[in-house]
Amino acid sequence: MRVISHSPYLAHSDPLFNSLNILKVYDLTHLAVLTFMYRAINNLLPKKFSNFLRMVNQVHLYNTRNSMNYVLPYARTGYRTGSIQIVGPRIWNSLPNEFKEIKHICTFKREMKKHIC
Repeated sequence: MRVISHSPYLAHSDPLFNSLNILKVYDLTHLAVLTFMYRAINNLLPKKFSNFLRMVNQVHLYNTRNSMNYVLPYARTGYRTGSIQIVGPRIWNSLPNEFKEIKHICTFKREMKKHIC
């Protein structure tokens, strides 16, 4: 980023990424996870992933405050906490509802890029 923007050697990289509208690797992984979750929720993934995620309202028979969120499965190890089955629902549940209700995947990706940057 520093070479591209002709910045000094010790310049901080966050403002450079923001000024060039480029996502960092961490943000790219979040975008990929959110895109996977969007596809899973809207049945755009192969049938193998059909019972991959469970909603809270599938676990409880009564309404709760988080009934439209996804259940976070138990993870005993740090390796498991990095899996898509744990990270996906955690990131998705933290999204505002206006992003969850977007109808088209292209619009979803575009809005998420704006939100992440």
